[in-house]
Amino acid sequence: TNGCQRGEFDLLRESLHNHLGGIPFYSALGNHDYFSNDQGVMPCAEARECFINYVIRQNDSSKVYLEGSYAARINGIHIIFLDCIRNRRNFRFDDDLHDWLKYELKKSESDRFRIIVNHLPLADHNLGCRQKTHEFMSGNGKLQRLINDAGRIICISGHTHNRLDSDYPSAEQ
Repeated sequence: TNGCQRGEFDLLRESLHNHLGGIPFYSALGNHDYFSNDQGVMPCAEARECFINYVIRQNDSSKVYLEGSYAARINGIHIIFLDCIRNRRNFRFDDDLHDWLKYELKKSESDRFRIIVNHLPLADHNLGCRQKTHEFMSGNGKLQRLINDAGRIICISGHTHNRLDSDYPSAEQ
């Protein structure tokens, strides 16, 4: 979504349902699922919660959850979806989320693949983020260390805004 509005979540849910026709899908929430860049627009937390509960219900009710974070196993692949915003305007990888992720990673050591899907960019994989030492990236180093220590993990993250002409190109560039 772009501004955490009920109509955006409704349209997203309807589009996913219509276009995927029952194919399972998952979601990791990002900053615009929590707030809008338009100062005059109030976010709709209830709509966000309804959407993430819809995502969880439409797949499998046996997953483990921590607020907007959850995990799923599909054919020997352990996929962990992190919500590092969790009702705050800035990204956070706090102690509760750290402990939950550590537990999930320990549980999945023997799985063929482990994938973490997260909106928070990892500083070690995005040079532009290394320059962001302020509160916006709080917990980034802790998340990076946990992933590095666990090994054998594929990370998929969003929220990269670097342009091709940036002094700090992203890992993709």
